[in-house]
Amino acid sequence: MKRLKLGINERKIIQAIGFGFLVVVALSSPSPKLPQILISLIKRRGQKEFKKLLKKLEEKRVVYLSGEKIKLTKKGRKLLDEIYLSEFKITKSDKWDGQWRLVSYDVPEIYKGSRNLFRKVLENNGFYHIHKSLWVSPYDCKEEIAVFCKNLNMTKDVIVMTTDHLPNQQDMIEHFKLK
Repeated sequence: MKRLKLGINERKIIQAIGFGFLVVVALSSPSPKLPQILISLIKRRGQKEFKKLLKKLEEKRVVYLSGEKIKLTKKGRKLLDEIYLSEFKITKSDKWDGQWRLVSYDVPEIYKGSRNLFRKVLENNGFYHIHKSLWVSPYDCKEEIAVFCKNLNMTKDVIVMTTDHLPNQQDMIEHFKLK
């Protein structure tokens, strides 16, 4: 399957739709209900260009235009997940505070797509895999994880805990190059 190329503006539109914003196709003037990022895009590119972008996304089968509403297609939701994955980064501090952050999740099988995406985010951010759904990081990540889980509607399925000691922590200290 050919990899779909998206411009920065197309990515912004997909993210705005993914966050649940209602986007009005019949744009006589930018609605105050639109996210600021789309209002600035419309003002900068113009309404005709914005509509062209939406049509282009529809032709790529990323969005479905229906009257005044826009929905992401299955392909669009997959692209949104890829955007989340590529942009999500845990801030790594220069000095370790001696605390381990344990991230545990129990996401029902019905939401396995979100669970797989969450696991990839942990892997891409260098978390150490301890057990089936238990990962560890020396970096404070509670807020970033909370925001990510909220976007995936998984807040009740994920727990972030902190401890100052773990069994076999020497392996993790070496893995993260902490000393």
